[in-house]
Formats: sequence, structure tokens, C-alpha cells
Amino acid sequence: MKGNLPPIPYGKTPVVFLIGSGVLQAFGGDSWDSLLDKIKCVKLSDDEVQQIKKLPYPMRPVVLTGDRVDVQLKEYVAENAKEVDNGKANEKTLDLIRGFCSLNPDAILTTNYTYEIESSLMTDFSVATGKSHKYRKKAVDLKVDKKTGKLHQYFEIPTETATQRIWHIHGELAKPNTMIIGHYYYCELTSMIQQYIHQFIRRYQYSQKQKTDFVPQSWVDYFMIGDVYTIGFGLGVSELDIWWLINCKKRHGSQNSGVYFWDANIADEKKLLAEAYGVNVHSDLVQDGEFPQFYEGLRQRIQSRLAE
Repeated sequence: MKGNLPPIPYGKTPVVFLIGSGVLQAFGGDSWDSLLDKIKCVKLSDDEVQQIKKLPYPMRPVVLTGDRVDVQLKEYVAENAKEVDNGKANEKTLDLIRGFCSLNPDAILTTNYTYEIESSLMTDFSVATGKSHKYRKKAVDLKVDKKTGKLHQYFEIPTETATQRIWHIHGELAKPNTMIIGHYYYCELTSMIQQYIHQFIRRYQYSQKQKTDFVPQSWVDYFMIGDVYTIGFGLGVSELDIWWLINCKKRHGSQNSGVYFWDANIADEKKLLAEAYGVNVHSDLVQDGEFPQFYEGLRQRIQSRLAE
């Protein structure tokens, strides 16, 4: 269904949350590795399994599926339709997510394939594999923008205080053909973003010159002109689509916005790379079992900054 994204007033910096799997794991939720275990089909020795862990994350599923990532995903979703459609996180995880959503960002971007964010906002939320959904929207006519279609789809969830818009930027589990898993698909997504970015730059520069409201057409628009706060997203060096966008934002995005990377135990080399790209890095030392407190503290810090 075609949606209508609200225009961003001239001079306003949107608030954008980028939510990763860290918030799901704070209370013992599934990790990236657990999904790989579900789709792997290649028999490997214990030594080979250890060797695979040395590979960057996007390359691991290539080995585990014998380069049949798309086939294995479709088979998994077909065999586990009920789990995919109605799976819910535990209530503590949903409460954690609700706390961040209560800050009412202009856009929520997530690399998670599952629907915990939507479920935290709507208790009876569910999706049907391969079917349309009344809350799934398209920012543009996809018949016109077939090449960049994945960039324009989102869920629009009405709540008592605001309408929340959630963008699954790496795809969603009920639509396995949209999921970004594997090196090939990360590069394909990055290429799609590169194709789209030129029209974004033209539209944004025109609105700035005319001092008029800007109408976003994809999650990329929000990333480029908004204050982006990472929440449970580790910004791994293999996330080449996000790193490319961070660099592009520095060169062509709003100069009044930034990326705020908050994470636990950030490696020094990642901190140096992020800072070179102009990212505001905030790192806390966090022990196992302390992540719920870390995320609550992060929510309070973001809330305080938004109130400034």
C-alpha cells in the first residue's frame, strides 16, 4: 500500500534510530549465529567450524550453505511459517524496545529481520509469509523504482503518542527474497544505494536552495539528513553498506546532522575508523549480564540529548 511520509520542515534535523540485534540479545534473544545454524546445510568438521568464525560475517553463510543462501532461506521460512509469522520476543525485550520507541523518533531503521519492534508497539502484530500487510507501506510507486524497491518499503504502526515508521533495511524474515545475508547481497544492496543516492542529492539540494520542506522517499533519506543514533548495532567493519553511507553522509548529507555510535566495548581500530568518518563514538565497558542496565542508561542519555 502506498504511504505518505510526512515532509521534513526546512531546517529541521530528523531523529533516526538504527536498531541492531544487540537489543534482542540483552535478555537472551537469538543471535546472528543462531540464524546461521538454522539455514546451514553443509557438513563441516569442528576445525572447519572454527575456521569459518575467522571470516567476516557476510561471508560465513556462503560457506555454511554452499553458496545457496537464498535457497536455504526460502526453505527455512517455508518450513517454519508459524514461527516466522507469530514469533515474539520475551516481554523484557519488548519493554526495552518500547522504552526507545517512546522517544518518538522520526524513523526507526533496523538491521533485524524479525518483528520485535512492531510487536512492542502492537501486541497482536503478526505477518503472513509472502502476503501483503495493511501496515506495510511503500514510499514511492515501485513500478517506477523497480531497481531500488527495497529502499522504499516500511511498516507504519499507529500508537497513542505518534505514528512509528519502521524500516527493515536488511530485509524481513517473512519475505526471504528481501533479506541481506551473504557477501553477494551486501554488495548488491550497496550498489542499489549508490544508484539511488544521486536522485536523493538532487532533491535534497533543491529543497535546501529553495528553503522548502523535504519529502523523504526512502530510509536512505533519513540516514543522510538525520541525527542517527545506533542502539544495539555494533557497526561491524563488514557492514559495508552502512560504512559507505556514513562516508557519503559526511560528503553529501546534511552538515547539521551526525551519526552517534553508542556501543559496549568498542575495539580501538573500529573507533579510529569511525572517528575518521566523522562519527561521534561513545563506548562503555560492559560485562556479561550488564547489558540491560547498559541499554537503559543509553535510553536515558539519548532522551537527555533530545531534550537539549
